[in-house]
Amino acid sequence: MRAARSILGWPVRSPLATAFGGLMSFRHPFVRAAAQNAWVAGAYVLGAKAGLSLAYVNHSVTAVWPPSGVALAALLLCGGYVVPGIAAGAFIANLLNGSSAETAAAIMLGNTLAPVVAWLALRMALRRPLDISRAVDAVLLLLIGGFGGMVLSATLGTLSLMLTTGLPVASFRGTWYTWWIGDSMGVVLVCPLILTLSAPRRFLRLTRRQLYEMAALLVTCFATAQIAFGTNVALAYIVFPAVIWGAIRLQQIGATVTVATVALVDILATIGGRGQFGGLPPVTSLVAVQAFNGAVCLTALVLAAISHQERRAQRRLRRAAIELEDRIEQRTAELRDARTAAEAANAGKDEFLSRMSHELRTPMTAILGFTELIGLGELDEQQRGYHDAILRAGEHLLGLMNEVLDISRIDQGKLSLNYEPVSLGDVLGEVRELLRSSSKSAKVRLPALDDRPLGYVVADRQRLRQVLLNLMSNAIKYNRPGGRVDVDVQLTGSMVRVEVTDTGTGIAPDQMERLFRPFERLNAGASGVEGTGLGLVLSRSLTEQMGGSLGVRSEPGQGSTFWIELPASSGATFDALASRVVSGATPQLIRRYAQQRTVLYVEDVATNVALLEGILVNRPDARLVHAPSGKHALDYLRAQTCDLILLDLHLPDVGGLEVLAAVRANPATAAIPIVVFSADATAVQQQRVTAAGADAYIVKPARVAQLLEALDRFLDRDAPAAAVGMPALTGGRRSRS
Repeated sequence: MRAARSILGWPVRSPLATAFGGLMSFRHPFVRAAAQNAWVAGAYVLGAKAGLSLAYVNHSVTAVWPPSGVALAALLLCGGYVVPGIAAGAFIANLLNGSSAETAAAIMLGNTLAPVVAWLALRMALRRPLDISRAVDAVLLLLIGGFGGMVLSATLGTLSLMLTTGLPVASFRGTWYTWWIGDSMGVVLVCPLILTLSAPRRFLRLTRRQLYEMAALLVTCFATAQIAFGTNVALAYIVFPAVIWGAIRLQQIGATVTVATVALVDILATIGGRGQFGGLPPVTSLVAVQAFNGAVCLTALVLAAISHQERRAQRRLRRAAIELEDRIEQRTAELRDARTAAEAANAGKDEFLSRMSHELRTPMTAILGFTELIGLGELDEQQRGYHDAILRAGEHLLGLMNEVLDISRIDQGKLSLNYEPVSLGDVLGEVRELLRSSSKSAKVRLPALDDRPLGYVVADRQRLRQVLLNLMSNAIKYNRPGGRVDVDVQLTGSMVRVEVTDTGTGIAPDQMERLFRPFERLNAGASGVEGTGLGLVLSRSLTEQMGGSLGVRSEPGQGSTFWIELPASSGATFDALASRVVSGATPQLIRRYAQQRTVLYVEDVATNVALLEGILVNRPDARLVHAPSGKHALDYLRAQTCDLILLDLHLPDVGGLEVLAAVRANPATAAIPIVVFSADATAVQQQRVTAAGADAYIVKPARVAQLLEALDRFLDRDAPAAAVGMPALTGGRRSRS
């Protein structure tokens, strides 16, 4: 019964298979096989009795031989174990029909071999279990199992009659045709019906509405068949609407039932001499009516298979749509959770970077600031060496922090760039001025860049200077004493290429791929060159962010050439190099203002306050007032005046942003310049502070010259500060009086 559960591809037993249920419960294989064969033999004999009642040409030759359909269906459902049952049923059926034992045995041979051959041919053609709900399987069942396979049965059966009963040779053709058609129609009409009834119960279970439709279909089919074959007028075609109705609406069960109904009516009518085929000679009429039945059966089964496959596809499509919706919802929820987690992680990363920046920059402010102040005094050679070593180490650590923050911003897509036409001449001139001292110390000659035609590129000016500064400083550091750095600018189509070439030791080919890895410094230990291993990584990322590219070529022992390509500014003309420096000009060491100025420094770290006091020694007209907390600053502003507020953001009570908002919200204090002096170097914080109304933002640690330049910008003016007053701001705690 394993085949019975797979004949239509459904994993449950069918109603006909259930009839085997008691027989299949036998545990002994021999008893189980005997029960199967007995069931098949009994069905074969009953089918033979029904078929022989329609004998047409010879008492052993019938118009329809149902046992052929029973035999093939049994083989398809149960396999080759039922061959003995088929043989026994054929022998008994022919004996009961009055044939001698010899004739019955000869006919039995053909009746047994024909379905077996048809079954084997179907297995070879399909290479899988037969499924009549597929159009191809239905067609092959009719062609191979019905019309082709029964040739053997008709041939052996007719020869047996000639040898045992003396059938005249002249009757061979008519007898063979009748036999073949009867066996073929048995397969065509009976086998699909049995296979359909062997479908799972749920497949055959009809709703009440479908039962009503089935009843109406049978009545309609029987009535149209009676009309079509109750008269000699050619009306056989009128049965097709009912057959098509059953095939499309009720699929296999509808198709097989309507075909059986039509076949029963037209065969009885033809045998009785009625209908469109009844007036023809016996063999001709039988061939005609069975050809008609074959066409009806083929049409019905193919339409039913197509309808079934379409409905199956629709069910699968609906299931797939539901599964897809579920998966989309699940995936959307997963993506939502992942996005929430990523946003939380980014927020945590931003907070960590902000906190790390603040905690590292705060002590660096004191280290670098006091080191610069010491350097302003008189130092002997040894002390100057100590001073320079401390300054270099501090600047190295500061550069590392800045590069880590920049790489983090690029990775998060939060790096803000201001694109504009930038003169390469100006930027290269600035970089050359910044590197003049280090090149002199390294005994490396920089390019003169005198009156050279350089062009414009579309880039962020600050970031472009950062990239070129990194490339040219590397060309100095990795050069040899007495070497040189060359800069070449080329316009190629829509891109401008800047090449920085050194005369150093070069880079080995096997080390090229490591060049742009974070924290990778080639031969750093052997060369003694200081660095972070992030400069080239950051420079490439910045160049790509600006729509360009960065590359390198090198020849060991000859030097290296690092190049960048950036989009040329459309419509920009080439001009001569201007050697102006936009920033970095050294302010006067000692400077007097027109009148006394007051600086309110809101800062909770005592070393930072001491540093600013030391810096303001160079500004005798600037008086420093220290507020250790936000509340102290607001209390002071309610009663006193100042010319500049230097504000830290991380205060122990009221936050710096809250102090900034309170000062700007009061018309009496809104005009006071506010410079935020904070260790938070994140772009998000700087944008937030600028939007809140700060006049400038200086990141700790700042160079002494940068602080003096900011002080001069806001304090060196003629107009005196107006008296101010501010309402009290509640809340906060007082840390110092």
